[in-house]
Amino acid sequence: MGSSHGSVAGMVSQITNALTLDWEPEKPADPSPNVEARFPTTSLPLLLHELTHHQCFLSAVGDSLNNLWRISIAATRDPRVEAAAERGEVPDDFRRLMQNFAAGVLVYEPWIEGVALFAEWDAVPGRSEVASKAMTRCHFLHLLSQTDFSPDTAWDRFARELVAARRTGEARARKRNLLSVDLSEGAGHYLAGYLGVRALYRKALSRSALFLDTDFFCSFLTLALFNDPVAAAILMDVDTPYQEWLERLSRRLDNRLDLFDAPDLDRRARQHEAASVTAERVLGPHIEAADSASLLQYAGMIATHRDELLAAHDGHNASVDLAGTDWTRREAAHLGLLMRFRPVYAHATPLDAATVERASKKQRVFIRLRKVHGRAVAGEQDVGLLNAEGRVVARVDKNDRIPDGFACDGATYVLFCYPEQFTFFRVMYVMNETGVMLLGGTYYRQGADPDKSRNALYFNAIMNNERAEYCRELPGGERDTLELADASLAAEEAAAARSVGQDSALGVVLREVDDDRRDELVGRLSPLGVFGWLGRSPRIVEASTLLSLHASDLASSRELRERLLAEEADWDGLTEAIARVRDVEGLELWSEVHADGRAILCPAF
Repeated sequence: MGSSHGSVAGMVSQITNALTLDWEPEKPADPSPNVEARFPTTSLPLLLHELTHHQCFLSAVGDSLNNLWRISIAATRDPRVEAAAERGEVPDDFRRLMQNFAAGVLVYEPWIEGVALFAEWDAVPGRSEVASKAMTRCHFLHLLSQTDFSPDTAWDRFARELVAARRTGEARARKRNLLSVDLSEGAGHYLAGYLGVRALYRKALSRSALFLDTDFFCSFLTLALFNDPVAAAILMDVDTPYQEWLERLSRRLDNRLDLFDAPDLDRRARQHEAASVTAERVLGPHIEAADSASLLQYAGMIATHRDELLAAHDGHNASVDLAGTDWTRREAAHLGLLMRFRPVYAHATPLDAATVERASKKQRVFIRLRKVHGRAVAGEQDVGLLNAEGRVVARVDKNDRIPDGFACDGATYVLFCYPEQFTFFRVMYVMNETGVMLLGGTYYRQGADPDKSRNALYFNAIMNNERAEYCRELPGGERDTLELADASLAAEEAAAARSVGQDSALGVVLREVDDDRRDELVGRLSPLGVFGWLGRSPRIVEASTLLSLHASDLASSRELRERLLAEEADWDGLTEAIARVRDVEGLELWSEVHADGRAILCPAF
């Protein structure tokens, strides 16, 4: 299963939900965090992929998985659990915590990856008043790579460069690899999830022109699938027998997917948009208050706008068929789980508390842009980090408690970013088993001079994040617990959970196919991916890949044909292959959808 979801652009922990990028800057000693955090715009799709993972985990389902893990890591300190583990056994109640966590991840894995892949390859900011959090965060980081920009054209420029990044030779190779993933292999959920989300998008667009904004579709889909208190409560149910529990979770996931067949989907989408606009208008100006020491200010803001926030919450609930009682039951399930396993907390250590500390707060993303190690040398005002050649690769303002001339090996320098607040934090420290020595740090806000006075407000969050990373290797830490999670499921139990997730995704794709043909069609996705359906000749593979790439522009069949012919792709051969699959297998791999006066060709891949 693994502890995180990631790509070559970064990694998102499904436990702490922290995003780690660790880019190498063009000018590592440059004093500007904008320059230090700069990255090639060709990485925009991959960055959007990772930010979408974060958005999915920052949800009711993500919180439930985190709750299961948090209790489990405390339980590893329980002498009863430790003694049983030494005998090669796991107490049933503790094992069930791990089962729910491991099986829950397997069930949702195709959708976790499917939404992120759709964001990576197809999502573009559009005309909706609402942009997804993943898109807005990606946009902010994109601005770092610009030496000059106009607020009036920044979004358009970002959208153009995002699309251009999907057209490079490297991107084409990655898309080809995605479409050829062997469904039976460990990465099969990537293909199943992407095909499932593509099929949902085709349904959604046929019912509401609002989904011409593909980024808005990502926002709505994430709300429907992941911010679901009913599924969250099921995940925390450790009493229902495992097989019955898995069936309940499967039925709930199917229920969420049925929303995209609802005849009133357009009304639901507009309700979601209106609720999001209200929430953003109320909460947006007060983001900083939520992160500062002034909790009273934040509490006052919530009280002042209580009615508006409740209306926005109710609007989101109504758009995806949720009731207030669903959230109440979810909270009851969480409380019941905590009370049942309350005794294990008596054995938890202070380090455990730091280990499970979330690196990001509610509705926030906490991104580590860069991390380097070296020798620290303190001057009069700052501390420099030297690499093995003795070259300064980073600087921070010195902590007043560090004497001039202080030097030590094994220092760590980190650059963090809060995108919504347009802020950066540089920090340098030395860490070992006894604790942390803070050597210095600098706080930046876009358009403002560096400010030392607020560093202390953020170093605690930074240190918690670093402790979490440090504790992964300790007994009872993240790696140990995740190994227990994998071991908690018997092979047939893991296969059943994986099948639920895969069937839910491919079930959307194959819904119109006769039952007696489904198993054969699924089987043909191994080992060639979609080319097991279309054919594996190089010309078909190339034409299919190009069609998949260009389809994100929501073009007509005529426009797509002209584009493929301009690149000397075999449009006629691809058309024949798709027709053959339709006539022989009953599977429609593309269809034209009419939305807002436009005819849009929507391929299934």
